[in-house]
Amino acid sequence: MEIDGKLATKTGLEAERQAKYLAGHFRNIIKGRPFEKYSVRASTDSQVALISLGADCAVGVVGKTCIGVPTRLIYSLKSWIDKSFIKRFK
Repeated sequence: MEIDGKLATKTGLEAERQAKYLAGHFRNIIKGRPFEKYSVRASTDSQVALISLGADCAVGVVGKTCIGVPTRLIYSLKSWIDKSFIKRFK
């Protein structure tokens, strides 16, 4: 998805934001309200990603900073974020 020259990344963060925007957009259509413009948060210009590698290790990318050495600390952060996300739907 590209908006205003920004290409959205294929991450859970961006997918969740797009889903919330779309649900709100449908509500606005039903209620006859104008829609708000969507803005990309995690773009290819400013990436945000925590990538699990298995064996309790992960790597991270934030903007132009890449933590390429797999660590348990990054994995713990990713695991906490994932579990917090899933808790909202139970």
